[in-house]
Amino acid sequence: MSLFFSKKVLSKISNWCDVKNNFGSSSALLVLLFLVTSIQLRSEAIPDFVKDIKPILQSYCYDCHGLKKTKGKVDLTEYKTWKDLEKNPELIEKLIDVLDKNEMPPEENEQPTNDQLELVFLGLDKAFKNATAQRTQAPVPVRLRRMNRFEYGNVVRDLFDLDSWVYSINDRIIRDHNNYFRPETGKMPKVAKVGNRIMGLQQMLENRLLGVQAFPKDPPAENGFNNRGDHLSMTPTLMKAFLELSRSVLNADNFDKNCRVWNDLFQDPSKNSNQSKFGSISVDKSVESKSTGLTISAWIRPTKTGQEWQTIVRREDSWRRQLLSIGGTDGVWGLWLGLGIEGKYVEFGAPVKPSLLGDGEWHHVVGTYDGQEINLYVDGDLIGTKPIVGSLYNQGRQPMSIGSYKNGSYEREVFHGGLKDIRVYRSGLSKVEIQQLANGDHNVAKLQMVGSWGTENKKEPILTEPVEEIAHQRIEKFLNRAFRSPPDEKTLALYTKYFDKTYKDTGDFTASMKSVVSGAMASPRFIMVHDEASEASPDYDSYNLASRLSFFLWCSIPDQELLELAEKGTLQDSDVLAQQVDRMLNDRRVKNFCDSFAPQWLKINNIVSASPDFKLYRDYYFGGDDKISYKRGMHMMLETLLNFETVFIENRPITELIDADFTYRSHLLEEWYEGRAATYAINVNLRDIDFTRKSLSDRRYGGVITTGAVMVMTSGPFRSHPITRGSWVSSVIFNDPPKPPPDDIPDLVADDSTLKEQGLTVRQKLKQHSQDVQCAGCHQKIDPLGFALENFDLLGRWRDNYRTGIKVDASGKLFGKHEFNDVVGFKDAILAEKDVFANAFIRHLLSFALGRELTLTDRIAADEITRASKKDNYQMREIIKNTVLHPIFNLKRKS
Repeated sequence: MSLFFSKKVLSKISNWCDVKNNFGSSSALLVLLFLVTSIQLRSEAIPDFVKDIKPILQSYCYDCHGLKKTKGKVDLTEYKTWKDLEKNPELIEKLIDVLDKNEMPPEENEQPTNDQLELVFLGLDKAFKNATAQRTQAPVPVRLRRMNRFEYGNVVRDLFDLDSWVYSINDRIIRDHNNYFRPETGKMPKVAKVGNRIMGLQQMLENRLLGVQAFPKDPPAENGFNNRGDHLSMTPTLMKAFLELSRSVLNADNFDKNCRVWNDLFQDPSKNSNQSKFGSISVDKSVESKSTGLTISAWIRPTKTGQEWQTIVRREDSWRRQLLSIGGTDGVWGLWLGLGIEGKYVEFGAPVKPSLLGDGEWHHVVGTYDGQEINLYVDGDLIGTKPIVGSLYNQGRQPMSIGSYKNGSYEREVFHGGLKDIRVYRSGLSKVEIQQLANGDHNVAKLQMVGSWGTENKKEPILTEPVEEIAHQRIEKFLNRAFRSPPDEKTLALYTKYFDKTYKDTGDFTASMKSVVSGAMASPRFIMVHDEASEASPDYDSYNLASRLSFFLWCSIPDQELLELAEKGTLQDSDVLAQQVDRMLNDRRVKNFCDSFAPQWLKINNIVSASPDFKLYRDYYFGGDDKISYKRGMHMMLETLLNFETVFIENRPITELIDADFTYRSHLLEEWYEGRAATYAINVNLRDIDFTRKSLSDRRYGGVITTGAVMVMTSGPFRSHPITRGSWVSSVIFNDPPKPPPDDIPDLVADDSTLKEQGLTVRQKLKQHSQDVQCAGCHQKIDPLGFALENFDLLGRWRDNYRTGIKVDASGKLFGKHEFNDVVGFKDAILAEKDVFANAFIRHLLSFALGRELTLTDRIAADEITRASKKDNYQMREIIKNTVLHPIFNLKRKS
């Protein structure tokens, strides 16, 4: 049963409760069974086209579509039988849609009876099934498209495990200043400390590669996304630009110190590393399932022992952070251990004489936690204990920084002196084991050790194989990651021979390797996203799936785990694939998905160009030398996007994007909605702004539709624009963008003076305008959607009356059947059609996932994904998983 026909069945039994109340439960059950059985029996037989359907079309459709006019270039008189109509399944799909939304026949025309409509629906549903069943065309997603600039930055960052951004671009709107985005927790924090890139240079105060400039922004397709294959072509000029970009990345002044794969790729194996940074520790994945506690062991030789904290080891993760440091706090100078226990951050320090650790000798320091108590040791001696019972947070696996930690563009709490032989264990070691470590026994609890770091041996490395052979191994490993599949022998030889020649001519290992890497980054195998993987591998289908999956959810390349599964050929197993989706949705790289999909789906960047008239709406502008440099819309953008991320992280139903009992607001934004608008001085904090989660009881707010951002960006300088708002709702919420108006249609003149002079409201003025035959069809669809939001002025604030004093009328009817009087009723009307909204959202999502405009086959797949997701109440993560598990996404490219 199709999605459309299922709705008709449900509408037939929607009054079952009333029947039950009137006749009793037994009788009502018989009625229900009779209804379902009769509908199913009738759906199996297709109505006769000539006898049953043609008379209906003659009465209600032919005048506009064949006899007198051909509106929409649709001539229904051409179709004499069902077989004729089945040759055009796209038309059948459109007919079902406009009938389901009561868009046709027009509201002012005579309407068919319910029985006639049901008969047409039955026939169209059956004809659509027949038409699509006859199609043999294989659904093949776009194979070739280049990366857009947002993806390129993510890919380069992941490829080299950079401790910095590649470049600062406004594609990534939200700047996270307190690690609020933690999908693995399934919960958004009470406060998100964030900034908006568009608010100016303060948002560029982040660690990024120096001198690297992004290529121009890729505009999204109309009513689509900026990853569309038909919009991301490659030209010789652009190919040259990619080569120059790759060179600027590798030659950036701070690339070497931010590249965490330096020693494994660029460092000359015959020489010691001269990197000044201490480095980091990546812990083993067993910490997630086998941890019983934590031990951090380190040898230190500090050269400073002031009150400032100095980091030995630290993973910065809000209350989940883990650290071992020295320094002074609250009168105590000593050794400190911090960790997350039972949902809270716990920090404990024990006093140590600064003269002891600052005597120029190496000292062994340890912090442990075994689920019962924290213990601190110096040189094998216990110096402090803190009893605390609880469960240790052990799910964090991002690298642990050594010698400092990063906060924005700054290195914090830098260690002054020497560090060596740092070890992390997944249990709290005993005092005896600590003493053995202090005595130099490196074999203590080796099975419990999950990560380590040690200073480079100052002796020159002893090579067991030629430098060229080591380089070849590194190149092959790099190409496997960069090309997302194993290079064939010919391709590998091309790069290894180039290295050999360059190294022979220069003797510079690092420069030679950078030349090879730069060339690979300018290759189509790197730049093109949906390219065919190398046929040297029998599992190229799995490699292709790994790339599609990672670019969908991470907007970046597959990680090692995905590539290993692709190599085994097991990624396409549905159970394995589902597990990977869960893992990837809990990885923080999924922030890239939220940063890319949500703003484009919501068209939120349109608010950047929104400029309410300065004289009339002076208080919309604030800050800067002239106190007008910034717009409140920059805060509004963040509210909308944080609401989306909350639904995503907490796996809420997507219907909460329509109506929710929460939102995130800054103090400035909260004042704005309350009608207070202080003009802030130049020193107002614009970089890291606290957005606090707020419970909502007023249903006028909540969700994304009624946020200030949507209201402002769908208005003009002087007034709200119901047509623009209706168009936004139709395009974004229902994925049904109206056609652009004809060029010769004049603008609507509806300023205050004109309306006051004519004694009209905007609605009345627009009704005059829409009487034009060219305009009526679209306005019938979008006007109710726009006027439903008319109680919000062009600044996103509530109003009961227009400035002319006339009362706002926000009433209307959704799809010609759900009447409402205000925006709350409008939300209820949308929720009554939540299947339609869910299907529209899923079509947006599928278009983003496939990187193309949807075909008929894709839209049928979206209907199937919608049905699969309904049982989980349209929870967002379940929708994403069902999208990936559907054959339209994971099908094989070749037989």
